[in-house]
Amino acid sequence: MPHSLKELIVVWAIGAVIFQLGKPILLRFSSRQDYSRRRNVWFVLTATALLSPSFWLFAFVAAPVLVWAGRKDSNPVALYLLLLHVVPSIPVTIPLPGFNSLFDASSFRQLGGSGNRRYPIEFAV
Repeated sequence: MPHSLKELIVVWAIGAVIFQLGKPILLRFSSRQDYSRRRNVWFVLTATALLSPSFWLFAFVAAPVLVWAGRKDSNPVALYLLLLHVVPSIPVTIPLPGFNSLFDASSFRQLGGSGNRRYPIEFAV
């Protein structure tokens, strides 16, 4: 069994337990359709992230799924916050000639830090 498939089974098992335990609480704040859609999108993107051999394949699958889910969801900010950690933030060093590095780029820096004020609601339109 491939190593990433074992990881997927473990992550899915933990995710299934967490979604099942959190369902009564989450249904107080969202509709049953939104809950099911968010849960299913989380499972699809997690499987794609762990099984895809390249970032571009993940992006090719994730982009239409995220656009579809964002348009269907009654609260796209909640969907955004749920899916924020599907792929962990791995900092990438941006080189600058003459220096070791300019800064480390990560998904968190891109999404809200350092004067870059982009809000997830902008992408829902």
